[in-house]
Amino acid sequence: FFKRYRLFLNDNFKKIVVYGAGSAGAKLCSALEIQDSIKISAFVDDNPKLWGLDIENIKIYDPKHIQILKELLSPS
Repeated sequence: FFKRYRLFLNDNFKKIVVYGAGSAGAKLCSALEIQDSIKISAFVDDNPKLWGLDIENIKIYDPKHIQILKELLSPS
């Protein structure tokens, strides 16, 4: 909990989107939780059954939304 809380307080992290929300994507999410410099902001996956679900409270999207996610996550 504290690690995740500290992550949100840090404005110097990179926001990333992970392509693939299967077991490898979930493992990557777990591995990156300890990184102060990276925050997974979204997952995208080809499997329509996963769209709208989440991994560790991070939403899974249809790959056609990648451009919109990029625009939302890019610094202004």
